[in-house]
Formats: sequence, structure tokens, C-alpha cells
Amino acid sequence: MVDKVIEKINRYSRYCFHGSDLGNPEKLGEDAKELLIENDDLDLLPSDAVVFLMHQGYSFYYFLSSDPEVENLNPTVYFYTETSPHSVSSLGTLDKVINHYIIAAVDGCMYTS
Repeated sequence: MVDKVIEKINRYSRYCFHGSDLGNPEKLGEDAKELLIENDDLDLLPSDAVVFLMHQGYSFYYFLSSDPEVENLNPTVYFYTETSPHSVSSLGTLDKVINHYIIAAVDGCMYTS
């Protein structure tokens, strides 16, 4: 089911996550570990973390393969950034995160005359 979650993320990536690397969770996981090692935070990444997005090399998003909501394609998403080291934030469900980024993208296209 993890692959189905990744497929869902990739399906919406054209609408959100601009400027971020998506794709191979194994490669992104290795990049995330390198970032955590640089910041002495390696213990913050659980062994069942599936890193699905790396943004500009300083932050990443992941979900846990053990999350029961993986079956519903809507796991909780976690976020790490080196600008706030030594902590991880829970961002809510994947659907919530995707909706947030789609709304932000649409708002970014809006203008007033």
C-alpha cells in the first residue's frame, strides 16, 4: 500500500510541491538521513519512515509505513526542517497537506486589480 500512497502523491504533484524533489523514497530517505546527520538529529527519523519529498535540501516530508491509515491512502504526514532542528512536526493527514498546497498554489495565482 505504500506504493499506492506514493502514486497518490505523484498524481497531485503537478498541482503542488513545486520546487521540491519527489520520486524514489529510498533515495529521498538517504538524503534525509544525510541532512539529519549534519544537524545531529538522526534519531528523529523512525525506521519505518517513508520520505516522499525533499525541499531544497533543507527540509523533508514523510509518513510511517506502519500508520494504519496507509491502507486508506491517507497517513499522517511529518515534517523536518533544519531551520527548526531537533524537532519534527505533524502536519495532519496526507489529504490535508495536499489540499493545503493546492489552495496555496491557487492563491498564488490570484491577483487583485
